[in-house]
Order: sequence, then C-alpha cells, then structure tokens
Amino acid sequence: MPRLLRIGRGGGAAVTPKATRCLTFALIQEGGYVHQPPDPETYRGVSRSAFPHWVGWPEIDARKPIRRGVIFADLEPLVLEFYEAAIWDKHRLEERDEALALVMADYLTNSGAALARLSRLPIGYGPMDVLRDRWRYLGDLALGFVNADPVKVAYWTSCLPGWAARIEANLDAVRAIQAKGE
Repeated sequence: MPRLLRIGRGGGAAVTPKATRCLTFALIQEGGYVHQPPDPETYRGVSRSAFPHWVGWPEIDARKPIRRGVIFADLEPLVLEFYEAAIWDKHRLEERDEALALVMADYLTNSGAALARLSRLPIGYGPMDVLRDRWRYLGDLALGFVNADPVKVAYWTSCLPGWAARIEANLDAVRAIQAKGE
C-alpha cells in the first residue's frame, strides 16, 4: 500500500490505523484540484457545489489560478478532517471489517453523499457486493448517454476509464486485505 497520510483529529483524539489506511487509499484515488465543466469545482474530491462552506475553499480561492491535479500539502489536514467527519464517522466505518470499510470509504468519497444508503447495508453485504453496485452504476450511467446532451456525454465518457480503474484498485486492495486474514 502507498505511503500513509498522517491523519489527526482536533482535541487529540487518535484515529485508528484502519481509518488511516482506508482514508489514505480513498484520497490517493481522488487526486487534487479539478475544475472541468460541466462538473463542479473539486479539491481532493470535496465538491464546491455540494460543500460550499468547506473551510478550505477560501485557501483554494486565494491560490488561483491553479493547475489541474495540484495538491497543497498544507491543506491536507483540512481535507482529512472533512473526510473523517463526512465519511468515516458519519457512516460508522470503524464498525465494519476493513475490506468493507475501505470500499465504502472510497465509494462514498468518489460518488458523494447520495450513496449514504451504504451506511445501512443489510447483514451479510460485503465488499464485493459494494463493488458490484459500483459496476451497475457505471452501466446505468452509460445507458443514460443515449439521449443526453453531447457535451455531457463527452465529459462522462472521459471519466469512465478512470472510474473503472478505481474499482479495479478497490478489488486489488480487498483481495490483499482478505489474504492477510482481517
């Protein structure tokens, strides 16, 4: 697994090693600054349209213009605090086994709060079930292209290979965790 990010909480509360591994994985997949219309502006996966009051936006605005993909090391604590609250804690991922927590953290980071239903999975629902749901979502998205605006079709089509690669990276990580016997 790649280098772990240092994650810390205000007030001195420790973050578990599992949270560190899972959030590090999700953020490595996420990348840096992107503003590619028609998609909203994002930084490390935090969407300005969904989270306009995120504490990092004034810092981002002060640094513009910004090249695509840039990551600011000094903003990492703000990004990590956001994901700890919005993903890890909100969806109680510490209570899940590591493989399921990893794919849920990455799916929620990549696909947004609309997938909050993942935090209420049925008993026996595992990481492979989540990955199958992600593939179904991509298939549904592709079918929606049939009568869509050509600009949106071009944009979403450009995203599909990256999303597929991200799911494959999830699959590899789940297999590695399962091989360790977590």
